[in-house]
Amino acid sequence: MRRGYSTITPAVVHALTRRTLERALGWTDYKRSVTRTQLLDLVLLIAGTTRTLFAVVTRYFGFSHETARQAMHANRGSWTNSRPGWWMPFTRWRGSRAGTGAPVDVCHRCALRPLYGDRSTPGIIGGPKKAGTSFFHAHATGVLIHKHRRYTVGLMSVTKGTKPHQQVQTLLDQVAARGLTVRGVVLDAGFDSGRPCCCCRNGT
Repeated sequence: MRRGYSTITPAVVHALTRRTLERALGWTDYKRSVTRTQLLDLVLLIAGTTRTLFAVVTRYFGFSHETARQAMHANRGSWTNSRPGWWMPFTRWRGSRAGTGAPVDVCHRCALRPLYGDRSTPGIIGGPKKAGTSFFHAHATGVLIHKHRRYTVGLMSVTKGTKPHQQVQTLLDQVAARGLTVRGVVLDAGFDSGRPCCCCRNGT
């Protein structure tokens, strides 16, 4: 029997993901320095290699990391939590509990990324010293796990003064707005503010 070979290659996956992000995010060229395609490739390389923006730009692109930062900042306003379309291509999968309308279990996590630059940068919060700094970029995510795959169904930037229970409420509202019924919620330790959120009040 002739052995079959998969036609799915990293290049195919990269191209498909880039086209999906292009439709969902609506990013544009940054002046004459960075094209939309380059910007999307930059994001995918950072995600795929888990390396810093500086490291990826230095190795793969002909513009500076500062130009890349400005390009991403200029397009940041086009990707907000209020846009319902960005998450859809990544949460539609065949045979999932969400696809059948069945209740799903959601995990909420708050992630801190150390800041070593200008402390007046918008969106920076303070916290206990870690990795040589007390200032961080922060975001909270709501994810569900299905067949060993992780799907992000809620995302928000954490700003100064936002209480943990408010973050949970925002993420649950996003999940509900996307047609998912929550069966249970798992929170990491960063969400303990001493106040109950809606999932606690409802007995979830």
